[in-house]
Amino acid sequence: MNEKWKRQKWLPLLLIPIVLFIVFNTYYSLPKLQSNMMQEKQKQIQDHASIGISILSHFHTLELEGTLNRNEAQQQAKQLIGSLRFGQHNIDYYWINTHEPILVVHPYRPDLEGLDLEAAGEEEKYQLFKTFVETVEREGGGFVEYQWQYYDETDRVEPKISYVTGFEPWGWIVGTGVYTNDIEESVEAQRNINFIFIITAIQFFLVAWVAHRIFINRQKKKKNHT
Repeated sequence: MNEKWKRQKWLPLLLIPIVLFIVFNTYYSLPKLQSNMMQEKQKQIQDHASIGISILSHFHTLELEGTLNRNEAQQQAKQLIGSLRFGQHNIDYYWINTHEPILVVHPYRPDLEGLDLEAAGEEEKYQLFKTFVETVEREGGGFVEYQWQYYDETDRVEPKISYVTGFEPWGWIVGTGVYTNDIEESVEAQRNINFIFIITAIQFFLVAWVAHRIFINRQKKKKNHT
């Protein structure tokens, strides 16, 4: 029995790298990939939010200098902010809302601009924009994760993360964000690759085990014939 175990001890050793691979990817590699992608998105949108604030500051300076009155400065700022795009496909955008909260600018939902969202029956959107306001009033700015219409596709909703920050001189809040569905898609693709690797490794192990058993049986038959 001991000699038989010695002959077959390589078999369980084949399973060790498979088990280690599963454990590593389940508890470290995939969560790390997801975390890194999210951190990259957070940095991106925080940087873009700073650009939005810089634009508002520019027009506010023109107001203070007397070059523009407040209405003119705000109208030009709204026009520029509403036209800005960024991202891989140049379709990510900015919006502006007040502390009430009322939407000032939203390029994909102009129908909501100027509305009292709560009175208009948009309770879910009202609560979301209240969260933006509370985040700014509590922390000065911050990240918010939520579900939102996918660009101009009104019948599609995807997970999104945004960064909101306040512009005190005008009582405005500037926000910009990116959708995060691609993170889960990337993680899922990696899971599928891992699954294929695991299945292939198991198949290899089974083939090796069967080949080994066939070899052992043949060896036994030869001994029996002698």
